[in-house]
Amino acid sequence: MLLNNKELKIILEFALQPILKQYSISINEADIWIDDQINVKASVIYQEHIVDLNVSFLLEYCHEKICFTNIQGKIEYLFLKLNVMNMLKQFINLDNFEVNQDSCCYYYPLPIESIDIIDHCLNIKLKEE
Repeated sequence: MLLNNKELKIILEFALQPILKQYSISINEADIWIDDQINVKASVIYQEHIVDLNVSFLLEYCHEKICFTNIQGKIEYLFLKLNVMNMLKQFINLDNFEVNQDSCCYYYPLPIESIDIIDHCLNIKLKEE
């Protein structure tokens, strides 16, 4: 199954909704595009403040976890420009979400075998049962 930018945006917003809701974050606007990685430029609302996010990453799926790997980017909050990984490590504390050096994994059981980027689309191979 190949997903374009628009379809990927819908899926990511749906999959991350529980985390966003837990931390009272709402998406103001977001732009997602795929080249050799997934790129997100977004504006979110946190504690009545606009937070700008500019991040790139790869997606993997293993052991019933969606893994965002090779995460790079910045978060702009008020007058601060912060490293996105430092913020994730300090900010998110959930049982089903683990943050590592340059990646984070979110437990979300799905029938997915693999995720790859092919021709500016996300290729998701489903498990055959």
